Parts: sequence; C-alpha cells; structure tokens
Amino acid sequence: NNTVVGRGALYTSTAAVGCVAIGHQAMYGGTATQAGTVAIGKSALNALTSGAGNVAVGMNTLLVNDTGYYNTAIGYEGLKACVGGAANTALGYQTLLANTGNNNTGVGFQSLKTNSSGGQNTAVGQESLFTNATASQNTAMGHQAGYTTTGSSNTYVGHYAGKGAAGAESECVG
Repeated sequence: NNTVVGRGALYTSTAAVGCVAIGHQAMYGGTATQAGTVAIGKSALNALTSGAGNVAVGMNTLLVNDTGYYNTAIGYEGLKACVGGAANTALGYQTLLANTGNNNTGVGFQSLKTNSSGGQNTAVGQESLFTNATASQNTAMGHQAGYTTTGSSNTYVGHYAGKGAAGAESECVG
C-alpha cells in the first residue's frame, strides 16, 4: 500500500500504510505507523516514527520530525527542526526552520525562520516574523513585517510594518 522510489526511502519502516516516499532516504528512519504521509525529496521526513498525515516536499523538509502530525512543508528545509510540532504549514525556503511549536503558518522565504516554541502565528511575506522565537498569536503580512517582534498577540500589515517592534498586543499598518 506504499509507493517508494529512491535509495533508502522508507527503509526501516515495517508498519507504514498508504505512504509515499520518493527520494534518497525519504522517510528513512521511520519505525512505526506513519499513515497517509508523503515525503518527496532527499531526507524528507527522515526521522518520522509515528506522526501521521504529514506532507514534506523538498530536501531536508521536516528532517527531524519524529512524532509530529498534520504538518505540511514545501520548500528547502521547511520545518527542518520540527520535532513533535503539529498542524504547521511552511511554504518557502527555510520557512519555520527552527519551529517546534504548533498551529503556525509561514508563507515566504524564511518567514518565521527562528520560531521555536511559539504557536498560532501566521506570517505571509519574505522574512515576516523572522526573529519571533517563543511569542504566540501574531499575524504579519508583508515583506519583513514584524521582523523583530518578540511579544504576543500583534498584527502587522504592510512592507516593513512593525519591523522594529518588540511589545505585545499592538497593531501596525503601513
């Protein structure tokens, strides 16, 4: 019930069901059920053991994710460090690179790149919410919107909107 193409793809898994692993060592380290998971690209979802419903497209996407579920990463190193995070979406080069939190959405080159444990953040635009590490419930739309934010519950809309901001519960448009 699985589709496997590539050296070492789905190599150690014995219980995978309905999975697609395409690329050198895609889903290589999995040892348990990863139902409905798709890994396309060298080392995509390399460490997955039990997380279901993940989609990883691109080299090193969701590289160390072992138990996280319902994550989607498209682009080189998207969600690379996500270990057990759930329901995250990363679209773009190194988007959500350091993320281990839940319910984050990053769209654009390096958006939410340094987010570690922050959750429920939405960043759309190149390097939006770039330095956010632990803050949650932020929304940023625009090139480098909320770039340096460290506080939670902020909204930034526009090119460089809130780029130097660090507080919480603020809005910046323009």
